[in-house]
Amino acid sequence: LCNEEPIFTTPIYSQKHLSDMLTSYVEVDISRQQVWFYVDGELFLETPCVTGNINTGNGTPTGVFFLLNKNRKVKLEGLNNDGSEYSTLVEYWMRFFKGCGFHDGWWRSKFGGDIYLKNGSHGCINLPPEKAAEMYEVIDSTMPIIIYFSQL
Repeated sequence: LCNEEPIFTTPIYSQKHLSDMLTSYVEVDISRQQVWFYVDGELFLETPCVTGNINTGNGTPTGVFFLLNKNRKVKLEGLNNDGSEYSTLVEYWMRFFKGCGFHDGWWRSKFGGDIYLKNGSHGCINLPPEKAAEMYEVIDSTMPIIIYFSQL
């Protein structure tokens, strides 16, 4: 073999598109205030949301996360920017990063649009109660949660 002429060829690469590998995941576009939840390659849930108020330094974190835990009937407590305390009971809590998670925003009458710029959350993703219930039943720790800004 060492005495033969070299053979030149073009390699053939095989790769899968990310969407072929990720069949179950949650996608959150902060710019559009929208959540899409795919299960086994099919759109399971789509809903407007309200994310963290970026104007008060309470923006929702961006990146890829995984569900850390989920619980029913959780009291969320903390401090507002003015130092006052808040305490809110939510029915569906799905935490993905530190104190941030998806939960029902039962006190809100509207979701989506630019609400988050003046009346956003402390970093969580507020969902309509019926959508939070649907997500809670299906989401698990194997599903990536992808959060991003489509427009800066």
